[in-house]
Amino acid sequence: MRLFARTLTLMIVSGAWILPRAMAFNGELIPEFGNGGIVTSNLYVSSGNSPSQEKGRDIALRPDESFYVAGESSGACCFNKFLLARYTPNGSLDPSFGDGGKVLTSFSVPISSARVIALSAAGTSSEKIVLAGSSGHSVIYQGGVSLARYNADGSLDAGFGASGKVITFFGQAFSDATSIAFQSDGKFVIAGYATDSWSVGANGILPYYAIVARYTTSGALDPSFGTNGRAILAVTGASVLHSVVVQSDGKILVGGSVRPASGSDNFLMARFDSSGVPDSTFGTNGVVVSDMGPGHDRIARILDLGTRFLVVGTSNAGTNSSQVVLLRYMPTGSLDSAFGTGGRVLMPFSGPATAATVQVSEFLGRSSQVVVVGTVSTPSSSPTYVDDGIYGNTVINDGYGFAMSRVAIYNGAIDLTFGKAGVTQLIGTGVASRAVTNFNGGRTFYITGYSIPPYAGGNSTRSFDLSTARVGLSECN
Repeated sequence: MRLFARTLTLMIVSGAWILPRAMAFNGELIPEFGNGGIVTSNLYVSSGNSPSQEKGRDIALRPDESFYVAGESSGACCFNKFLLARYTPNGSLDPSFGDGGKVLTSFSVPISSARVIALSAAGTSSEKIVLAGSSGHSVIYQGGVSLARYNADGSLDAGFGASGKVITFFGQAFSDATSIAFQSDGKFVIAGYATDSWSVGANGILPYYAIVARYTTSGALDPSFGTNGRAILAVTGASVLHSVVVQSDGKILVGGSVRPASGSDNFLMARFDSSGVPDSTFGTNGVVVSDMGPGHDRIARILDLGTRFLVVGTSNAGTNSSQVVLLRYMPTGSLDSAFGTGGRVLMPFSGPATAATVQVSEFLGRSSQVVVVGTVSTPSSSPTYVDDGIYGNTVINDGYGFAMSRVAIYNGAIDLTFGKAGVTQLIGTGVASRAVTNFNGGRTFYITGYSIPPYAGGNSTRSFDLSTARVGLSECN
């Protein structure tokens, strides 16, 4: 029990707000967190006395083990707004933040959704919280990338944009930020997608194109990056980005999917130098397109390992059921054949699955591991349709939940000591969005997303609730 003893020592030294460790290891829920390891909350009530529609899209951890969840909420009335909530380590709202632990932010256009969160100077008096997503108008059908920066108390930062908020219209119809990454100089890069038209193309989706942009610390587009702050990704087809990573050498790596005029989505990656110029040493003219076989392939998240990088995504892999796949690439953009089978590993999740994220769980040289997270669903006579905002309605059945497996970085082997035969599936927790690893005082893992209550029949509607789970990663030894 050496890990457990070390945790107790850290609790005494730190002196505050560290959640006592339970006997939860290898994929088990931490019972002291929320209700048996899960926190489900609907933070606002609408004017009609019904729960608001709330979705957790991303999560960020602070040094004291409190954490933020970012997403969207319809609040007391009508349209979605940026939602930011701060929780204590045991899963309760932090009353010292915002309005009883939560903040809603609206923009000049009425419908807003925060998709990602990033922290700078976390845990200090200079802490800043940046949310990125989109804002749109349901009447004029125009929307742009929206950013908001907050102080540690939840107030908007007046030194950022206009009173703490920024909207950038990259596309004539709509644009959205799906990922964000800070540079060491305080500037940050967003990745996402935009479209100039609401007319669906022959390939079945809107004519999206990928966007990569860099902002200064004040919230202005950085003129030293690309063209007027935006890097151009030269790829044929409808392209969408879901992940951006700033590498240690300053290069910027992005990932998502591209769909040609006829056919299905393929994995898409691109790399730029620090000034926004495509990196000619990566793939072909800075772009890599990977086709896993018949069916759609979409990257959810990239994890930079220095000498290699991991990609987690969703693939039909030539079957009628979506699967979560983990791939390892060389720095040049070619698949690393020493990892798994031909550079790829399929997650052993039960049921149709979609990818959410991948996070390092342990750095121990050749024994280093990552946790891969996704959403699984089981058949239901009353399916729920969730509009993911990009590809249209996705069927998420009533039996849906977070799923995770632990994988060796060295060779892609599934850790069969994790969960049950290498898998933990938490049916009923909801749709997984993002996750973060906590290395403070014993390793645990947070996953956030949103749950959908069971269908009540008839014309009843379902509310989306924030859902966060905390899972143990340590081994008892």
